[in-house]
Amino acid sequence: ANIQMMVGYIEQAAQNDVDILVFPETVLTGYSCEDPETDGIEGDQYMQVALAETIPGPSTNIIAEYAKKYNMYIVFGMPQKMDTPMYEALKGEMVEKVYNSAAICKPDGTVDSYQKMHRAGVESYWSVCGDTPYMLDTQWGKIGVDICRDGHFYPELGRYYAAMGCTMLIHPTATTGNPWYRETRIGSYTDRDGMAAITCNLLGPDGIYNEETGSYSGGEFAS
Repeated sequence: ANIQMMVGYIEQAAQNDVDILVFPETVLTGYSCEDPETDGIEGDQYMQVALAETIPGPSTNIIAEYAKKYNMYIVFGMPQKMDTPMYEALKGEMVEKVYNSAAICKPDGTVDSYQKMHRAGVESYWSVCGDTPYMLDTQWGKIGVDICRDGHFYPELGRYYAAMGCTMLIHPTATTGNPWYRETRIGSYTDRDGMAAITCNLLGPDGIYNEETGSYSGGEFAS
């Protein structure tokens, strides 16, 4: 269902001659971190681990076809697993984890990925930290990619991209609450570092719906 939603936005963007389309962090699965015993997914893995895919993989192959069809860069957030499973300690046990990644689909049909470096909150339950900046060479110059906390709280990565000659920053995010700090912090990369910035936040309810309270376990995201 999320893939079909994204395809609808891609088609709309193509009609408006969009060159670069950015979707939010974890748009493929949702962001909320649920208890594996009650999340409705078979097995004892966290949802993001259970639904993770390789990059390239099934979902990126679909989106990459549209990127090629419409001569468009498409960036979207998803949990990324590797060919060899990764394990890290959680509550005293070694459990399988994946990357919180941004998939980068290019106009030539190829696919790359950036792995988030700075985890936020309970992301440590299901993800491991990436350690490699990612820059994209385009007709408009170099573009650097980060995800959410990377740019909101750690300006070093953005400054690195600027120092390496990037003219643009792409920043998928999943952030609840007042948007003022998203706007001001991402805006700092434009006035301080001289880069244009494209950021996209999750929108709407996230997680499991509770009929008794009328609320969602992951809260609601304001775009």
